[in-house]
Amino acid sequence: MPSLTVTRSGRAWLSNFQDEDQPAARRLLDGLEMVSNDQFRREMKTLLKRACGEQSAPPVAAYAVHNLPKNFAPHYFDCTGPHAPITSLRCPSTVHTGSELIVQNILLKSATALNVLVDATVEQMHASRVHRVLLVTDNIASGQEISTFLAFMQANPRLRSWKSFGWLRFEIVTHSITESALASLRRKAVVHFEQLSRTFETTDWSDQQLEEVRALCRKYGSIKRETLGRKNAESLQVFGHTFGNGTPAIMRQTTGRQGTTWSPLLPHGRDYALESTEMAALQGYRAPHSLLAALRRLGRTNPIRVLRSARVDAQARNRSLAGKYGPGILALLSAIDAGHRRPVDLMKAGAMSLTRLHSVARASYDLKLIEGYADFASAFHSDSHSGDPRSASPLDEVKLSLTDRGREVLRRRARVRTPKPRPAVPAAEEPGHLSIRAVDATSPPPSPAKPPAPYYPQQLR
Repeated sequence: MPSLTVTRSGRAWLSNFQDEDQPAARRLLDGLEMVSNDQFRREMKTLLKRACGEQSAPPVAAYAVHNLPKNFAPHYFDCTGPHAPITSLRCPSTVHTGSELIVQNILLKSATALNVLVDATVEQMHASRVHRVLLVTDNIASGQEISTFLAFMQANPRLRSWKSFGWLRFEIVTHSITESALASLRRKAVVHFEQLSRTFETTDWSDQQLEEVRALCRKYGSIKRETLGRKNAESLQVFGHTFGNGTPAIMRQTTGRQGTTWSPLLPHGRDYALESTEMAALQGYRAPHSLLAALRRLGRTNPIRVLRSARVDAQARNRSLAGKYGPGILALLSAIDAGHRRPVDLMKAGAMSLTRLHSVARASYDLKLIEGYADFASAFHSDSHSGDPRSASPLDEVKLSLTDRGREVLRRRARVRTPKPRPAVPAAEEPGHLSIRAVDATSPPPSPAKPPAPYYPQQLR
């Protein structure tokens, strides 16, 4: 399967590194998780539909998240200024640049179908009786940008008042998010997401390989304080339209340390990302994933059951299980059997998006292999989260478990079967040719085949 290492940009980028650093550089490049433009648009539209809920409900206000200065005060969302006596400057207008333009376009294209008010003012929100505000972005690595934007929105006096009375709720919609950012942001708002971002910690690399890649990033990175990505996010999630600032600096930089010559992976900058021809060559590429390595990283597992998962993963017949959900079903059953029942943990174990996990769980439920699917489907399709930071997300309360049939399928698949040797078939002889075979004189002659027993009809017995 092709990867970035075989593209023109990838080969040029690898030429920056010394021979002893080549293995770590190739490992980093092969570890990237690619999301194409078509895949991003398709999955974002589905995610927005799931987040917006019923169209008959009141309109939902939506905003594309964009970068703001850390200290945006005294400005806030929809302010008109001037903020005398603090400053006489008027509030800056919102300007979309970079990847938020893609998100903005998707919102505008979906506005009518999903009953969404895009970039509504506070007055428009009040007139339309908006109760929910969606902050939409493509990827969250460190969580710094979305946290600043959320604080910027909630600094508006009227929105802050409506939120305190329980009349308004802020929600975050993102295609991908790191697990650390998800845990942090869920204390501030409801989070809708499609998949967990791939990071250094979620790869199949050993501890030594992980440290080698980190040392590589520190040795060659030229962007100050971002050698491992902003806030040390160590993100490996990239898109057809951008490489996020959570990725290591060596993936995004255009010059080497101290201004030395550098062959960039992205010659036109991270917002242009890869060429169309290179993205087309990488269609369908999936970063390497090992179920056993994922279960070990999750921890808190039964060692015996992990070994059983390893046997399931090693059986050749399991890799070709019938049906498009076959491999996913075995990964799901193995992860549940190893002690992981929450959807977020199951996504990590099987390297599946939330939508993919839901489809696999539905197929497993139809085969009577798991229990708890009804709760999962309810949490997946409708978010009943109250918005209270102290309350748990519905997905966190879902617990999937194996049925007796599911356990039996897993045990049967874990059995090591030695393939039976097939009898040798003599090669067909061409007409006019005599085949001479050597015969071992010491071996006993073959016993003659016994004739079949005669058959007597019942009435003659």
